[in-house]
Amino acid sequence: APDPDGGAPVDLSLFADAAHEWIRERYPSFTYEFARASGLLDIPGWRRIVAAYWLVPFSERSPMRTGLIEHLYHLTLVGLAVEKHGPRELRVVTDDDKLWCAIARLATAHGATVLRSASPQTFVSRAVLTARSWWLRRATETALRAHRLCTGIWRIVRARARLFAEAWSKRRLFREQASEVMATRERKLGNLAAFYTRYPVLWENVDGHPSRDRNFGTFPDYLARQGFDVVYPGVFSSGVVGLRPTLSAVRAEASKRGIVFLDALVSVGELLRVYLAVGHVVRYLLWRARLGRRPILFGDIDVRELVLRELDAEFLYGTELLTNCMRAYGFQRFCRRYRPRVIFHPFEYQPMERALYAGAKAGLSQPVVVGLQTGMFSSNRLAWFYAEGEISMPGVIPTHHRSPFPDYLAVYGTLAYATLSRQCPPDRILLAGPIRYPEIRQE
Repeated sequence: APDPDGGAPVDLSLFADAAHEWIRERYPSFTYEFARASGLLDIPGWRRIVAAYWLVPFSERSPMRTGLIEHLYHLTLVGLAVEKHGPRELRVVTDDDKLWCAIARLATAHGATVLRSASPQTFVSRAVLTARSWWLRRATETALRAHRLCTGIWRIVRARARLFAEAWSKRRLFREQASEVMATRERKLGNLAAFYTRYPVLWENVDGHPSRDRNFGTFPDYLARQGFDVVYPGVFSSGVVGLRPTLSAVRAEASKRGIVFLDALVSVGELLRVYLAVGHVVRYLLWRARLGRRPILFGDIDVRELVLRELDAEFLYGTELLTNCMRAYGFQRFCRRYRPRVIFHPFEYQPMERALYAGAKAGLSQPVVVGLQTGMFSSNRLAWFYAEGEISMPGVIPTHHRSPFPDYLAVYGTLAYATLSRQCPPDRILLAGPIRYPEIRQE
């Protein structure tokens, strides 16, 4: 952003702290209020118990899971600089068409001229911009739309076919192993403690001790000494391609540790219902049509194209909505068949945790669900700051507009405890110390 007097460019790092604060204060309420007001929360996700919105990464509000936060941060930086210095000219270096359009609208509203230093991403985009005749522009735009439509349909079909084939393979490979694990625990079904896991990615050997899920430390061993029978329902995090040579070893290790893969519990009908049905896609497209050309404002900046790009990627082409529906079916069957007394899971406010909660509470067993903090907490962890009415509360009838939330949440220290106690009933938040790090607890 050049200085209005023709001097050195404006140093955007001077506005970094203000931009951070702006994002922290407004982004959590922005995502929820937009989803609620626009009707996005009315799109059912799994069995009409939880909205599809809560099963996609957009609702997690993590910069590691969506690029929207980074784009809004850049827009906020530019907005603060333009508002303070009022440059006559703004040069934007980007290949992102949608980000460039948002910056251009922002700068134009403040009377600045916008120049672009990078070419648009695709050959078709360049052809549209450079074509001088009206009919050539129209023909190129039509070809671009047809190309996007065909590519989009192919991406949807390919993703669903791949996921179905992988889920079918896991169901077939681990079905007998899951039965063997639970057959040894039928006598203790009334005292079953379940820990949601992802194997083998989260399992490790520590100081010569048997492999364990690093998120839970020695807490499962403690419960076992108290008389609980510990089992690990979860997902197999590796692919099935090339698994045959080590399949016997994987099954033996999983059985030894008490791991039950949820893919092995779902029925063929549930597989077909998730991966072959297109209800989510149709409902999302209808919502897009109802939204029309209405702007989506973040503060006073229209970020419509950026938001819809993220949602299109997750609702139309993404895989998490489908895999989380499968996790919910798996947990529903696990809870119906084995009736766990309590379920523990790592808490990061991720979509898969909400799928777990929805599946666990869909049956008659109604186990207690406890979230365990497994990562560090700071004011930049936007997933731990909630808008009013966003999360489910005890005594409140669950609706699509509220996110599933653990019955209890165990946190490390006083900062996380104080932050969450202001947003949730204090009796739901437990100050448990670093469960993941037993060495620190001993010190």
